[in-house]
Amino acid sequence: MNIVYFVPPTNCPECNSVLKMDGEYLICTNSFDCPAQISGCIKQWITKLGIKEWGNSAIEALCESGLVEDPSDLYNLSYNELSNLQMSGRVVGRKAEVMLENLHAKKELPLYMFIGSLNIPMNSRSMCKIVQEAGYDSLEKMENATVRELALVHRMGEIKAEKFVEGIKGKKEIIERLLDGGITIKGLENKEGIMNGKTVCMTGFRDADMTAAIEDAGGIVKSSVVTGLDYLVVKDMSKNSGKMQKASAQGTTLISIEDMWDLLGVV
Repeated sequence: MNIVYFVPPTNCPECNSVLKMDGEYLICTNSFDCPAQISGCIKQWITKLGIKEWGNSAIEALCESGLVEDPSDLYNLSYNELSNLQMSGRVVGRKAEVMLENLHAKKELPLYMFIGSLNIPMNSRSMCKIVQEAGYDSLEKMENATVRELALVHRMGEIKAEKFVEGIKGKKEIIERLLDGGITIKGLENKEGIMNGKTVCMTGFRDADMTAAIEDAGGIVKSSVVTGLDYLVVKDMSKNSGKMQKASAQGTTLISIEDMWDLLGVV
């Protein structure tokens, strides 16, 4: 039997930069100029913010055309530029108006969502939220945080802390351009509202708009059924999932998606 040994590539197929091992992954060292990483960063921004009507084909076409090099460039696009864009042989056309409306409708972001959508390795929105709740509750504090300080944050550790510090420094110009382009960071003042102090978890779905509405009403969104959880928002009440059983056992209120929107006062 012939044994075939796999020889890993040494250069990136997109930009020919040197590849290196990062844990289990072979990654391109050209973080800021590699076409694949540029489009990936923009796709991550669109996906994490939940901006609809922006598919991968449109983003790739924008990158190939030179109109967009980082997420901040999206906010400088004109209707004519976007409507005349050709993607997969089709022109965007009238869809451009809806795309721009959806893009500009989500320009006020919580700090953790803003930083967590920048594609910083090993630092998702949930991780950035932990950092924010640990006291790094302003952009300035996050930018000035040291590896040693962040490594002490729950679930962070030294490797994630290094990635965070390196990433936020490497993204500094993009951050400034996003802020100059109209992105604003929501204040962290105490909010009074119908959900003030209440904890909420969703099961069977994720909804960025609902998360924002709960937080705007003073609530706190959890990723799991924790002790003392006030509400579990359930996509399908007919199912009896493990999360639903656990929540019911500890006295958490199970509520449908529609009823949660009603509670929040959103029609």
